[in-house]
Amino acid sequence: MVPFFASPSQPQEENDDADLSDLCQRCREIDLNLIFNRGSRPRRTISSILQTVLCLGQLDGESSCALCRFFASMRRHNPSLQPPTGPYHLRRYDMLCVSGEGWKWDYKQSFPLWAVEQGSGDEFEDHHPGYYTTPRGSIGSWILPTRSTPDPSPFLEALPVIDTSVNYPLLRRWIEGCEGHSICQKTPLDFEPTRGRKRPPIRGINCTTRRIEMIADDDTYLALSYVWGNMSLPAVNGEENNRSLPATAIRVVEDAMMVVKELGHRYLWVDQYCIDQNDEKNKEAQIGNMDQIYERAHATIVAFSGINSSCGLPGVNGSSRIQQYHFNSSKMNLIGLTPGLTAKVAKASVWTQRGWTFQEALLSRRLLIFAQDQAYFLCASGHWAEGCTP
Repeated sequence: MVPFFASPSQPQEENDDADLSDLCQRCREIDLNLIFNRGSRPRRTISSILQTVLCLGQLDGESSCALCRFFASMRRHNPSLQPPTGPYHLRRYDMLCVSGEGWKWDYKQSFPLWAVEQGSGDEFEDHHPGYYTTPRGSIGSWILPTRSTPDPSPFLEALPVIDTSVNYPLLRRWIEGCEGHSICQKTPLDFEPTRGRKRPPIRGINCTTRRIEMIADDDTYLALSYVWGNMSLPAVNGEENNRSLPATAIRVVEDAMMVVKELGHRYLWVDQYCIDQNDEKNKEAQIGNMDQIYERAHATIVAFSGINSSCGLPGVNGSSRIQQYHFNSSKMNLIGLTPGLTAKVAKASVWTQRGWTFQEALLSRRLLIFAQDQAYFLCASGHWAEGCTP
């Protein structure tokens, strides 16, 4: 184990401390800059993927030390220890990208991640680090640094997630980048015998005027995928071709309209409002057209965390999200990276358990997923998270 403590003669010049009064004596002497700026490459063996960096001992989440509290919040469960015992260690993993056929490692694309775990470290040596991606009792799982200056090494950087506001410029960049993916320009319908099928006209909510208008073939629109639940539908104002939303629509729709406007678009398609629920003939035609409605949408907004239409979208219109764990210092910030949309997270979502939403997700070319911790983007070329660089 390498000594990552500052020299006793120069503790403050070498250390990354914003306020020494917030740190215990041990944490004052830890050289965070040396730990999180090391750019060494992993050797070409799976066992070198993990390095035990620093022994942290027993951690107290109620400690008066800011760094001790951060490490305590980032504790991960080691499934090899039953029951969990022993001191905690700060460990570095080098995540390696897989390319080609089989397990062929591309060592030109590796990046370090840090984790706080129990055990000696020997029990981790024969496992790929991706096995340890589900935290227990912790929002964050991996630790990532942010730096004031860019690093040429292949580092994955953490991004701060504001608990009351989505990063709309980042969402716009995700969609703009996806527009350049050749595979994302086509939809499954382009390859189906039904691609020449005449589409019935559809209506969408004009998010500026709140009127429900006919969407022209060359107009772009976003669709909404959400759990309707047992909520009653607020009455739509007007009749036939002169309909508009009530002064206050259901929460998830109000939030989705905000997202559409922030992304620079005009129209939002929502089944409850854009399908005339009182016209059975129109309703039947639109339900039969559902595949093309979601295929042709520029993107689909997913209310991933909602249990009904009153829940809204986390981080939109001031609604709060789960706060991101972080430690701030004068030279470097450490951020807890959430584990993402793992199977465990997906299983807990009502949205993933519905047949209609499964169809909507499958047919959509782009998904903007609003979860309790952050926003995610999914397309045919990859996926991105609000809390880290691509």
